[in-house]
Amino acid sequence: MKRIALMLSILVTCLSLYATPTLQLGGTVFYEKVVSDEDWVEELSDLDNFGFGIEARLNLFDWVSLAVPATIGFGEDSFTLGTMPSLNVNLPVADFLDLAFGVGTRQNFMCQNEDWLVNGMPIEGFGDVFLNANLFYRAAVTFNIGFIGVGLSAAVPTEGSFRHFDAMPSWEETRISASVLVNFF
Repeated sequence: MKRIALMLSILVTCLSLYATPTLQLGGTVFYEKVVSDEDWVEELSDLDNFGFGIEARLNLFDWVSLAVPATIGFGEDSFTLGTMPSLNVNLPVADFLDLAFGVGTRQNFMCQNEDWLVNGMPIEGFGDVFLNANLFYRAAVTFNIGFIGVGLSAAVPTEGSFRHFDAMPSWEETRISASVLVNFF
């Protein structure tokens, strides 16, 4: 009986190493400078160049996911939440390695003196703000090992929006981030 229990626990552990999680939650770190600057590598040691926040990913199928990384900021009389939701196509390269390519928009929410703004506009006009927000391309690689996922991603903005589509990427404005996620389900 002990052998069967040991074999089952080893089997479950091994299979969990290769399972694509449905929900992932964790912390993220954004490098706030663009990576096209000549001295961006030297500036990695300055913590003022980083934004910290959270990330949530919902893997709808093995090949489609919704990622929502967000930075959080607090001021004397304000609160900011900078989100970059994206819809991604996932390409599982190996059982534990996932590549994702997607598109999304940047939404900056701010509460200042009890007034909510999104991208500098009153939140009541969120629909128009969302349709006019600049699109970005996102590429990410995630290593899912057991209940932990470690990911690196790059976001490349465009000049286009949902209303005025212009798909040309602005490579010189590329931003990078890293995430450590806890895998659920």
